[in-house]
Parts: sequence; structure tokens; C-alpha cells
Amino acid sequence: MSSFKIISPYSQTTLETIRYTPFDDTVNQLNHLKLGLPIQESLGISDRISILNKLIHILEKHIDTFATLITSEMGKPIAESYAEMKRALITLKSTIVDIQALRGEAIDSTIYGIPSNKIGIVQHFPLGIILCITPFNFPINLALHKLAPGFAAGNCLLFKPSPKTYLSAKKLVECCYEAGIPKECLQLIMPSIDDLQKLVSLSNINCISLTGSPDAAKSITQHMGLKKFLCELGGNDPFIVMPDADLSLAAKTAVSQRFGTAGQRCNAPKRFYIHESIYDDFKALVISETQSLTVGDPSLNTTDIGPMISIEVAQLLANSVQKAIKQGAISLLPIQREGALFHPIILESVLPDSPLIMDEVFGPVMVLQSFSDLNTAIKTINAGSYGLQAGIFTNDINLAKSTFNRLQVGALNLNDGPGFRADHFPFSGIKDSGIGSEGTRYTIEAMSYRKTLVI
Repeated sequence: MSSFKIISPYSQTTLETIRYTPFDDTVNQLNHLKLGLPIQESLGISDRISILNKLIHILEKHIDTFATLITSEMGKPIAESYAEMKRALITLKSTIVDIQALRGEAIDSTIYGIPSNKIGIVQHFPLGIILCITPFNFPINLALHKLAPGFAAGNCLLFKPSPKTYLSAKKLVECCYEAGIPKECLQLIMPSIDDLQKLVSLSNINCISLTGSPDAAKSITQHMGLKKFLCELGGNDPFIVMPDADLSLAAKTAVSQRFGTAGQRCNAPKRFYIHESIYDDFKALVISETQSLTVGDPSLNTTDIGPMISIEVAQLLANSVQKAIKQGAISLLPIQREGALFHPIILESVLPDSPLIMDEVFGPVMVLQSFSDLNTAIKTINAGSYGLQAGIFTNDINLAKSTFNRLQVGALNLNDGPGFRADHFPFSGIKDSGIGSEGTRYTIEAMSYRKTLVI
């Protein structure tokens, strides 16, 4: 297959047919980036900052175009698409601040009695050429979480977006060129999966930065050889509600974070642990909140939930839900699906070993579970294969600190769900949730290496 169609999830119309990048062309683009390394060195940090500032103004000018593109390509409600673009601007601004804050150091060799009287001057240098692979769900902001810090640190970037949001990515690259990023420093590619497996093995690529699934990461590691690998992967994030919680806030947060982007977020809450003493009250609140949501045309400002990315994934999710119901699960809301549009549902009495609990569910399904003992709940959470983020609702700060120390996750949000993320915070998981940290400062550091001059 030499081409693919970009299909709008809601209207099911073909937006465009795109040709996969032939492997020889991709290699030529990679070789072209080698010319960008000395260009980056001559630009320096000040010029890179000026370019990123120009990019902010260009994206602001085209914000309506981007929001419409995102909604058309992946079905995100238009209000969410605008919110993503505003976050993308924050990512750029944060990158500019963080690259200016990057500091080297001078180390005295005599500290431990070494009689050499030497000083080590430590500075950061770019890794070289970085392959950036991004998903469909946040096509602009997650792309800029790699491209902006990578460029600011002096690297050259080979950008491979999701085929489902290629048009958004193409527009972003055009804006990057308009802002002044040289074409020798940024190239957009769309290889087939087979060609991508060959590409990652090439020695000209110094680092691979992936946001995707654990399966995608494992596939890359089988082919890439010895090179730096940064990956932000999936999550099966817990949402814990204690008896002293603000139940109204917890319910609103649960519904907003679980069903936003039609449930297609890596840090959306997916495992809900509700203390048995307030389980019924919480259940009633989330049912009411969910029933108030408007599901439908994502281009309308009044729509809360649009379609999933494709009819195929919506059907797979429907099959999983029906299987769980046959095994005893109870749906608290009617199960409705029209094409890729999957209305949000809430399930209870799901078997503990069901894929709806054990795996990352990328869709608008909330599974409620009650618990009596937090220690047991924490052990259950830690036994899972993911460790991205978590949320706990309680007014007991000591309990929150104890839970923070014990949960095997990259972040615990107090009185908020795991879906909270600030773009300048570290964003990292453990186990199958990834390797390394994102967040602008941490990506700059990860896309650099330290070099020491001893004098």
C-alpha cells in the first residue's frame, strides 16, 4: 500500500489521500538534516529563541485554521481543539524560558583530595538528529513537546506524525519554516510501518523520541540498535476517592477527564477506586454529570464529546464492553454507538481480570470499583503494568503524602484526577508507561548530552 486516506471520524468523508514517503526519499531527508547540524551551531540559542517567538505569533494568527483541522481530522470537539492550541503556545513559551535557564557548571577537582588542581567545565550539547514520533490525540501540542525543546537545544528533527492527523502536522511544519526554522533542521516524513522499522536502525539517527503505545515502543526497540530512546507510553491511571472527599468536585473531574477527547488520552483516569462508604453517592453524581454531556458534531461549540478516531476502534471497544456485560458487568447508562461516535458509559461489577480493568482503555468507558482498605487498593494498582499518573481526592494531607510515597507512578495529583498536566512540569511514567521525562525543561535536558572541558 503506497498511500492512505485521511478520513474525518464524524462525517466519514475523505479529507485527503496521502502518499507514504518512499524509503529512499526518507533517507535523503535524513541526510539533508546532517547539513543542519552546523547551521544549528551557527544560529546559537539567541537566534533559536527569536525563531520560536516568531512561531508563537504565527500559530496565534492561524489558531482558527489549526483548531478546525484538528477537529476535522481526529474528531476532537472544537472547544478542545482551541484549548490544545492554547497549550501549544504555552509549550513554546515554556521552552523559551527553559532553554535560557539551562546552565553548565564548573567542578573543582581538589574537592576529594585529588592533587591535580584542575577544573571541569561542564556544558550541554545537542544529541544530533532526533526522530520524533507523535500520536493523533494531541497532534500539535505533543508534536511541539518534542520539536520545540529539540530545536532549542540545537538538534535537527525528523518528524513522523500520526497518519490520521497528517494535515495538522504538515501545517505545523509550514509554520515552523515561516518562523525561520531551516529546512535542513526539520523534515516531515510519513513512512510505512515496514519502512519505519528500517529507518530506526540507521546510525544517522542519534535519538528516538516516541509518544505512543507500549507495543510501538517494543517494536522500535527490536530494530533501533544502540541509540538513546525516550518514550512516553500508555497509562491505566487510578482515580481514588476517599470518604472525606469533595464528592461534587471528584465527580465533575472524573467525568471531564475520563470522557474528554472521547476517552483517548494516555493520562485519563481509567481505574476508579471509590471508598465503599461513599460509593453510591459518587455513582449517582457521575451518572448525573455524564447524562448532562452533549454528544455529537465536534464542530459545534456546544458539543462535549465527539467521535473516536475511527469506526474500527469504536467497534472494538463496543465488543469489549459487550463481552464484559456477558461476564456479569452492569452498564449504568444505555449503550449507544453511531459509527465512530461512542456515547459515554459507566460500568460496575466488572471482573477484576477483565481487559477493561487490566488494560489501557482508549475510549469513553468508566469502570467503577469500590474498596474498603486503601492499602489493598494501592497493592492492586501497583500490581498493574502501567505507572503514568494517579489522582486522589481527600482532605487528609498525611494520607495523600503516604499514598504519594507508595504508588508506583510518575505523578500523584491531590484533589484532582490523573488527567491534570502542566506543560512545564515533568511528565513521566515508570514500567510500561515510558522511559525518561517530558515537560519542556526535561525534554531539553534529555535531548542534550553533557561534555566536560578539563583545564
